[in-house]
Amino acid sequence: FTTIPWSREDVQELQSAIPETKLQVVIDGPSPTGNLDDYLVNMTQEELSMLEGRCGKPLSWFNHCNEEGMNIVSNLAYNWQSEFRSYHIYKHEALKPYKYMIWMDSDALCTESWKNDPMELMVKNDLTIMFANFPAGKTENPKLRTKIETVYNRSICHAILNRDGFLWGKKCRDEQELPHFQHVHGFHHITNLDVYRKEKHLKFLHLATVGEYKFSRLWDDQLGVTVPAIMDEPGKAWDYWKHNITTNIFHHGDLDGKGKGKFKQFRKWWRHGGSDKWEEGRDTCNAYIFDKRLSN
Repeated sequence: FTTIPWSREDVQELQSAIPETKLQVVIDGPSPTGNLDDYLVNMTQEELSMLEGRCGKPLSWFNHCNEEGMNIVSNLAYNWQSEFRSYHIYKHEALKPYKYMIWMDSDALCTESWKNDPMELMVKNDLTIMFANFPAGKTENPKLRTKIETVYNRSICHAILNRDGFLWGKKCRDEQELPHFQHVHGFHHITNLDVYRKEKHLKFLHLATVGEYKFSRLWDDQLGVTVPAIMDEPGKAWDYWKHNITTNIFHHGDLDGKGKGKFKQFRKWWRHGGSDKWEEGRDTCNAYIFDKRLSN
């Protein structure tokens, strides 16, 4: 998925690197050109004024936005991808033929061939989600409890990973308890799209994103994959490592989100010994990794 369209040459170049796949580069929103105005056309004047108050004028994808309840400032483009991944992605036409989705952030890169196939385990056990890391971030906004209760008629304040590697929801202890809801790490996971497309989950995801207001970072895409997984069938949200799956995906200097490595940039890690450990990757990926068009 992309907001800014790729050239035909760029698509063909990527397809040539993965010739045995069916590659689609899909626009994630209403504009074939990535024009922000096309995303704003259905907003009311009140909504536009609120957005300008948060992000400044004139609006552009790279305006940085403040938001009540958030101590992180992020640009409008980042907020859109968070909203898209939290809700719109599960209704997108391009994914309708598919039951499972393997998500990889564009800066989440492999470091080894996977010895065990997580997709095989996912399908065999008909899981809702499998993930490489938990927790990563948390939501403590009191509105989260209200949104969960409104949709699911249950009071859940915590997401917990037990010793056996199953994610589950812990009930609020009383009417006053505020949520402390930790997230599945968003850089990589496998999701069962049939689960996330259920009416109850789409209702929650709508309420938690555009039901509040557009272009929010407050309701993160990580929260968007975590809540439906907990509120659906118990025992169907599995951690990789506890189930003998080690992928060692490089993301922000971490491997599978576990601890900080020596190098935060993948190319530096690759140059300083990473490529020596992965022969298949070296043969396949060197040309890409050292492409002069890449800055990191």
